[in-house]
Amino acid sequence: MVFNRTDQNENTFFSEVKKLQHGYKFRLAIVNCKLSITNWYDLRSNLKTPFASPEEFRSMFSSSIGLRLRSDVPVGVCLSGGLDSSAIVSILLKTIIRTI
Repeated sequence: MVFNRTDQNENTFFSEVKKLQHGYKFRLAIVNCKLSITNWYDLRSNLKTPFASPEEFRSMFSSSIGLRLRSDVPVGVCLSGGLDSSAIVSILLKTIIRTI
């Protein structure tokens, strides 16, 4: 648990209890109690070419944040202390400062 190695495969701390892997879905047929697990998304096959420059990444990242934060009501951000939430808040602050 210290090194975050608990989510690398389907195993859990409990025997007979498995984790559903990322990008998979399951369907349980109630009539015959049959469970089917299928892959619906594979990140590796959907990766496009790498970013050409840091500016291209920053532009796409900012656009992505703007798209997801459209709202008719006030929006809040939770800072976890990680790089992802800090980067989102940084982009938001730069956007707000430009529009004021």
